[in-house]
Amino acid sequence: MHGVAGYVAMRFLLEAGVAPLACVFIAAAGATIVACVQHKIVEGPSQWIGRRLSDRISALTPKRRGQIDGRRLGVLGAWLRINSAASVRRMF
Repeated sequence: MHGVAGYVAMRFLLEAGVAPLACVFIAAAGATIVACVQHKIVEGPSQWIGRRLSDRISALTPKRRGQIDGRRLGVLGAWLRINSAASVRRMF
C-alpha cells in the first residue's frame, strides 16, 4: 500500500514535468512526513494507552516462576533461577 501511494505521487510529479530524481526525493520526503504525523497522532497515543493497560493488568496478576519484576526470562533464565549454583555444579 505504501509503495502504491509513492508510485502514484511520482507518476503525478513526472507528468507535471518534475525531474525523475526530484520525484524520488519528493515522494520520500512526503512518506517521511506522513509517517511522522501518523506516529504522533495514532501510534504514540495507542502505545501510551497500551503501556498503561499492560501495567494495570500486570499489577493484578501474580508473578510466575521464571519472571523477575514482570520480565520474562525465557527457558534458560527460568532454569537458572530455579536451580541453584550448587545443583548445577553437581550435574557436571
